[in-house]
Amino acid sequence: MSTAWGHRPLLKTPAVKSDAVARNASERKMVLQPGIETTVIPGLPVKFTWCNDKGSTFTLKDSKSQKIFEKDVTRRLELFVTPEELGLKYPENYTWEITGIEKIKGNVIKILSPDQAAIIKKGLNKIEAEKLATGEKTLKKAAYLQFVSDIFPDDMNLDWLSYQLLTDDAEKQDTLDQQAVELLKSNIQYTTCE
Repeated sequence: MSTAWGHRPLLKTPAVKSDAVARNASERKMVLQPGIETTVIPGLPVKFTWCNDKGSTFTLKDSKSQKIFEKDVTRRLELFVTPEELGLKYPENYTWEITGIEKIKGNVIKILSPDQAAIIKKGLNKIEAEKLATGEKTLKKAAYLQFVSDIFPDDMNLDWLSYQLLTDDAEKQDTLDQQAVELLKSNIQYTTCE
């Protein structure tokens, strides 16, 4: 996979073999999030994860390497923050890093344009309004996010959010069709911590 925007393959191959969704978060391998060259949606929290708790500071830099956001993350493995809290502006590209750990490759993020975000939110809201079981809605949202990422590879990569929907809510895991989860996860390129 190329690291230049717009060069994601239509059908992605996973960087590692997908594990079955674990019912207990401690059983799952840690996955770097939000992932490789990702886009984020205004107003929706972004989950950043990294591989060890030896880091001290989360730093976000713009394309000119200017720090625009810093947060102490001592003894932490994740950070939840909105694009607005980070100060993201369209169409700027940003990089993030954790001081004190090995540099994370492909750590580029950008925010969707207001028009793009409106389309994505409308699609997710439409799925949410459907009369479906919670697990079915989760699967449809995950598939929708992968679909728009695949048909607009030059503009967006929302696979990280699809992965997050499929794995993060332990209470929903019993309601998800595990074969469908594995199929969807197999289309996401992600990196696990060893």
